Formats: sequence, structure tokens, C-alpha cells
Amino acid sequence: MKPTQPRSFFPGRRVRHGLVPLVLLATLPVHGKAPDSAKSPAPAKLDDEPESDGPRFVFSLLPKSLQRNPRLDLNVITEMTAEGKKLPLATAANPAYYVTFPGGYMQVGQASPSGDKSPPVAELERVMQKALAKNSYLASVPGHPPSLALIYHWGTHNNLNEDGQAVADRAEAADAAAANGEAAPPENPVIFAEDQIQYAMTDLAKRKDLIERAALVGGTKFAAQLEKVIEDQIQYSDSTGPQLHLAPGAKPIMGDMQTSFADISSPFEQFLRSDPQVEHLIEESFSSCYFVIASAYDYAELGQGRRKLLWRTKMTVNSDGVALKDTLPTLVITAGRYFGRDMNGAATVSRRLMSEGEVQIGTPTVVEFPATLPSAPPAKKPETKP
Repeated sequence: MKPTQPRSFFPGRRVRHGLVPLVLLATLPVHGKAPDSAKSPAPAKLDDEPESDGPRFVFSLLPKSLQRNPRLDLNVITEMTAEGKKLPLATAANPAYYVTFPGGYMQVGQASPSGDKSPPVAELERVMQKALAKNSYLASVPGHPPSLALIYHWGTHNNLNEDGQAVADRAEAADAAAANGEAAPPENPVIFAEDQIQYAMTDLAKRKDLIERAALVGGTKFAAQLEKVIEDQIQYSDSTGPQLHLAPGAKPIMGDMQTSFADISSPFEQFLRSDPQVEHLIEESFSSCYFVIASAYDYAELGQGRRKLLWRTKMTVNSDGVALKDTLPTLVITAGRYFGRDMNGAATVSRRLMSEGEVQIGTPTVVEFPATLPSAPPAKKPETKP
């Protein structure tokens, strides 16, 4: 009997060009919690890659779109269910076999579709098999029936980082500058998380999109933390608002220092500055990204119409200045050694994008945060002698 494809988790979700409603599979909690005594350790460091303190900041006069092999910060997080943690670790001596199901390309998020060209499914399938083999996950062959059904999706999650008023204000400022003979402000200014937090606080749709991206970038635990921080930030702003939002022309008693002090002591600023990796993941969450999500289900259970999720690996890269079809192979290959390995936090790996599809060695960092499927290949018939 062929297993049936798992139903969509988000039947009402708005999806552009998707084959199934998003998967923001990423936002689904991975159910089940291991007892404290059985908590999984942080994933092992990669043998051939030196340890680093975090994502690299590399200054370049050229934007990524003009660089031949730009350096990218690639984010990976694997989350396991309680059932997944019971499985023996796949090893070279005891590999796990699977069949894959490409779930399709999709564009989600509030911004307009990016128009990115998706790599061919055959290319993604080849890269996925190569990456999975790093952790001894092998495609099922005769004599080795599958124990896993791997369903993967890929696409873009686009962030609308400005509202219509902000765009109109910038256009008005440009007109005023031109009238006064002054230099016009940049058409596409760099916008950081601090510039966008107000939108997330006041617009529920933007906040939902943000938390979905956060779950993709840093995992469900990180997303829950960020959502709680935003709720705390709203309460903080309500309590300090009367002191800072003064009448037109009025100034705080302590001048600009009073406003600055309130800003740096806010819950969002405290969380943003708590750790370089946390800051990196927040900025990535407030930016558009390319993603791949690979979900491993129990093959036998799926054949009986029951969905038993074992683990899910989420891979993201900031989409600024790079193309989807060029970055996805590098992103998937980079994530290879994290497939099926429980992680306490997201790993960020800094690597150069190679035009020939090669991947240069980079620097991984693991950060812990406090708080219808194809059937198995037919068995080979024994040869009969004449």
C-alpha cells in the first residue's frame, strides 16, 4: 500500500505559487519533550571545519549581487520529536534508508512575489541525497526498504519591511531635497530590526509573518522567545509612552538622553543585545530569506495513514543580493551533517557561494537558547536458471 501524503497543516494559509499551503511546517511545534536527564547534547562540531565565535561580518565595497562568490551566513536548525529521539542514530555501520517526496516550491510572506527562479527538482533531489548521505541517510534500494519518508519544500519568505506611509515619507523627503538642491536620501536604505519592531508591535499580520520566519531561521524555541519579547515590548511601550510621546515642540526633561535610555532598557533591545548570535537571528528574522524544510516521517506509519513526525531540519539564508537557484544547493550541502541530529539551538555556518556549485569550508557555530508518497523500490526478483 502506498502511503498517503500528509494533509496540509495550514489549510487557510495564503500561499503564492505553492503546491501545498505552507509548510510553514517551520512554525509547527515539534511535540514531545525528553526528560531533563535525557536532554540531547549540542551537535558535534564538524571534523573539517574550525570552530568560530559566530557569523562573520565581512565588509565589502561590492554588494553581493556583484560578487562572484559572496560569503553567506547559512542558518540550520534540526528539531526532533520524542519519537525521533528514541530512534538509533544513523551511522555508516547502521544507515537509515528513506524515500523522498519533493513537496514543491512556494512563495510566502507579506511582500510581493520575488520572481526568483527555482532550481530544477532533479538538481535539488541530487543535492539532497548527497547531503543526507553525510549523516548515513541513504536512498532506499532493493534489499533495503525505507524506514523514513522525507518530504521537503523550498522557496522564499518575503518580508514587507516598510509600510506605505514610510515609503511615502521617503518620497516626500526626496522631493524636498531636490527642491532645495540637496542630495536625495537613498531609495533602498538598509533597514534593521530596530527600524521595524514598531510594525511588528502594531500590525498582527506583520507579527505573524515575523514569527513564522523566526521559526524558520532559529527554530520554534527561538520564535517563541521573540514573540514573548514583542509582547513584553508592547507592555513596556504602553507604560513608558506618556513619558516619551510628548506634545509637539516639547522635549524630555533629560533631553535625548531620556529617550535613548528608555530605548536601550526596553525588552526588545535587551534581547537584541544579549548575544551576537541572537542579534544575528533577529536581524535574519526581520529580513527576507530563502528556505528549505526537510521533514522525516515514519514510513510504515504513514503507510497506515498516520503521521508520525520524527525530525525536521530547517535551512535558511538571507536572500539579499543572491539568487534562489544559486544558493539552495550550497544551503542544503552545508546542512548535511545536521540532518537527523538533535540541536539545542541554531547553527550559523559562514561559507562562500561557489559558482560551480562547490562549497568552501566555513565556520559553524551552535548556539543554545534558554528558554501520496513514492512507494519503496520493488524487491529484486531472484534470477531463475533455465
